[in-house]
Amino acid sequence: MTVYDYDDYLTYIQENLNKNTDVRGFHAQLAKAAGMHPSYLSRILHQSIHLTPDQAAGLCNFWNLDRDETNYFMNLVHLARAGTPNLKRIIEAELKIIRDKHQNLGESLPAEKVDTQKENLYYSAWYYCAVHVLLTIPKMQTEAAISEKLNLPLNHVRKVLESLENLNLAKRNKNRWEPTKSNIHLDNESWMAAVHHINWRTKVTDRIQFKNPEDLHFTGLHTLSTSDFKKVKSLLLETIVKVDKIVRPSPEEELGCLLIDWSVF
Repeated sequence: MTVYDYDDYLTYIQENLNKNTDVRGFHAQLAKAAGMHPSYLSRILHQSIHLTPDQAAGLCNFWNLDRDETNYFMNLVHLARAGTPNLKRIIEAELKIIRDKHQNLGESLPAEKVDTQKENLYYSAWYYCAVHVLLTIPKMQTEAAISEKLNLPLNHVRKVLESLENLNLAKRNKNRWEPTKSNIHLDNESWMAAVHHINWRTKVTDRIQFKNPEDLHFTGLHTLSTSDFKKVKSLLLETIVKVDKIVRPSPEEELGCLLIDWSVF
């Protein structure tokens, strides 16, 4: 779990200790990083006293937290130390802003965005995205190759490419088409995000019946605790970022579609 999955800083520290039980003297290392005696850290963990901001900053540095993670942990400390309901509400609102930012993949995956006025067309149907991404594969930069790959009429592929050209996402180079932007992302707050998700889930549903051994499909229903639900969500977010780091430098040879859903009912 990341720091964003915690509602109080003491639990985060304790679980950090639990994960490092095999590291000799880890408790003392934490105390030293916070600028305190190990017994003082024990008192904090037993909720006798709270971390000071200076001590919290020392721990953030020890854990190598980035700016947002540090800001989140520091606010958890401020929340625990807050003495009035009004101050608690202010800090809780700040924590929510940081947490929501972390869960917005647009902040985690470096990519350009399509102009808001043009994104309605680009995300309205699956084939605009598919054709655009296929252009990153050299052997797929002709209308005929795209038509055969996606099983779309040639005249329809031509119209899609012309639309992408008008969106400044593709350009014609003699008899070939090339992408002008190869990595774009739709903000989660956009109303077109739901359309985009549905389009590709419908498209992949069509493929399930063919039982391609190269494809991976999994559906699982589970009952679990609220805290573990958050753990799984955090794990999936980290996985998406890791996948992005793999595919970004990878040579363009195949078109793949990653769909992940993790919902509470």
